[in-house]
Amino acid sequence: MYLIDKGTDERLDLPYWGSTFLQRKLCGELWEDLAVRELIALGLGAYRPKQVFKTPKHYTLHQRDIHVAVEGTPRRLVVECKARRSPFGFASVDIGDTKGWNLKQFPVTAVIIIDSVTGEARVAPGDSSCWLVRKNKNICYSVPIGLFSPLNIFADAVKDSLYK
Repeated sequence: MYLIDKGTDERLDLPYWGSTFLQRKLCGELWEDLAVRELIALGLGAYRPKQVFKTPKHYTLHQRDIHVAVEGTPRRLVVECKARRSPFGFASVDIGDTKGWNLKQFPVTAVIIIDSVTGEARVAPGDSSCWLVRKNKNICYSVPIGLFSPLNIFADAVKDSLYK
């Protein structure tokens, strides 16, 4: 599943690393918006919650990228969204520092990874117990490539009430 038409969306080339916290946050929000649009196109009630954070630490603790409504319930699933350059050609995809992930105050149901070159998006379970832990710049979580599936599989599972 591809979220972006590479020929028409210049956001593919936005800088990320080496940028300020605010620049990285705004860049991430653009990718989140694209993922939300695709989830909506797949028939889900998805949105980016409006959030204001006073500090980067507060952001780490409380920030949620995307909410997905579970029909017939008041539940909202928390979905993380990450953009990576050509991530699906490797055995696993690094998604973040273990320290930051372990501080999150809201359980993450799923992680969407978007290939920032092609726009392809896939989703993996948000359960860190099935992820790898590896040394990168820091100790980070890395999701084995075999755990990823197309977004429509996740959408079908939500619509079939597997997350109630």
